[in-house]
Amino acid sequence: MKKKTFFLIALFLGMLLAFPVIGCGGDEGGSENSGNNNGGNNGDDESAFTADNWQSTLADKYGFTLTVPEGWTFKEGKRQTDISDSVQFTIESDDFDTASTAFIQHVFDLTAEVSDEYGNFENMENGLPVTITDVPDIMGVMMPIWKFTSGGDIIQIDIGTSASSQMAQIYLVKTGAKTW
Repeated sequence: MKKKTFFLIALFLGMLLAFPVIGCGGDEGGSENSGNNNGGNNGDDESAFTADNWQSTLADKYGFTLTVPEGWTFKEGKRQTDISDSVQFTIESDDFDTASTAFIQHVFDLTAEVSDEYGNFENMENGLPVTITDVPDIMGVMMPIWKFTSGGDIIQIDIGTSASSQMAQIYLVKTGAKTW
């Protein structure tokens, strides 16, 4: 019961964090030179990521190096809470649907690669992850959400996309410690 309540809270937090992505518009930020280190928020806010530190900051906290497909540029990122972060990326593409699906698939594959023997999973059942077996089903929902393990932690990842601003936003939330 306790695990189910914690999961529901984490799921609600992830969905709540995604609402700013829907219908976002505005500045595209960054240049087209690299998908991993340009544009972005360079303010004095300690909770903000910059184009120069977003990868190392996430790697330190979540235990893996996040990369994005070529053509995507870092826009901004922010520490949401002690257990969650969000990062935004933009792309200029005539076919945003294809580009965003490739983005989601890339992140999905990356998290499956760094996770342990179970790879990516949706939920917990009897103390073990319920594995995701059909990746296209994940790509077919408005906001893909899954979990993976890294460095002994269970991490939930949510991805929101916006065709109007050609943006993708990744939310990472530590939902607990791996116990299996």
